[in-house]
Amino acid sequence: TSSVDTSDIGEDEAGSLIVNGITIEIKEGQTIEEVYDNIRNVCDSINVKAFFSDGNYDPEEDPDFAGYKAASVAEGGCLTFVTKEYGSTASLEIYCSNEELRNRFGISEDGAKAQGVDAQVELGEGFRETATVTSNGTVITVRDVNQFEMQFEVTPGAAETDFADASL
Repeated sequence: TSSVDTSDIGEDEAGSLIVNGITIEIKEGQTIEEVYDNIRNVCDSINVKAFFSDGNYDPEEDPDFAGYKAASVAEGGCLTFVTKEYGSTASLEIYCSNEELRNRFGISEDGAKAQGVDAQVELGEGFRETATVTSNGTVITVRDVNQFEMQFEVTPGAAETDFADASL
């Protein structure tokens, strides 16, 4: 997350924002609303949710916003990126091409990268010692002898896991 200046893009701020390898061109004279619309549209197409938030994380908040409270561009909220995917194959990488634009969005020179993890579960009573459990994203598979297999999907957010934001 990063706090955003709401004025129009200046000449020295023109450049590109790169989200998961997709380039979003940001041009001189664009309003912050136009920039946000471009960012949001591109991110929607690559399963990333981009929105402005108040910057505070609370797992009890709206799950559509990953525990953040949505704010408006006009309020100068924090530009927040959250992947819509789950599991160890989900990742989020953000880079910015130009120092002034990086400063404007609060993005470090190295950008930010976050990697997801698969759901984790331990088998309790009622399972044999030969039973194994694997996970892929939110899908848990339990296998045992005689071709026994059981799959179920964990509801995202069910564990209410706290996480640390990847600081931009």
